[in-house]
Formats: sequence, C-alpha cells, structure tokens
Amino acid sequence: QEGRLNCRKLILTFFDKIYLSDCIGYTKPEVGFIEYILKDINNKYSKEDMIIIGDSLTSDMQLGFNTDIDTIWYNPKCKEIKDKKPNFIVHSLDEINNIL
Repeated sequence: QEGRLNCRKLILTFFDKIYLSDCIGYTKPEVGFIEYILKDINNKYSKEDMIIIGDSLTSDMQLGFNTDIDTIWYNPKCKEIKDKKPNFIVHSLDEINNIL
C-alpha cells in the first residue's frame, strides 16, 4: 500500500495521517484497526466524526459495519451488492467530494 500511495503523492496532501493495516498490526475488518486509530489520535475524534472510504466490501465496508462508522464504497465497475449496503456508493472519485 505504501508504494501505491507514494506513487500518488497528491492524495497524501488531503490527509494528516493515513493508517495502513501492514503498519499497525490489525487487518481490516478487525475492530482493533479502528481502536488503534482512536487511541493514536488520543480520542480527539469519535467514530461519528469518521467515514471509511474504500473499494472492498469484505474489508473496507465490513470494517465500517463492524464499528458503526459510515462508509463510502468506491465502485467504478458498478458491481451488485447482495448483502448489507454501504452508506454511500460512488462510481468516480470526484463524487466523494460531494459527500464530504
């Protein structure tokens, strides 16, 4: 993941910090992933202040479901959803701005 992010340095300018499961010791959708982040930011924000943006239903969106955090699913191929639906679904990255 770090290699992919480094290739897209522009995206890094939008975030104070990015948490990668490889670096923090918890994989998504483990609740420990969010607990680690909340502890790292000294509980400055609550889960209600967070939103999970991702392209995976089984890790990113499931993490949101497991922790009651809103989710934005990046779904450029318009895949069908059979189970629980994310709070928001976008088909292009530009759409995320309208939600935030």
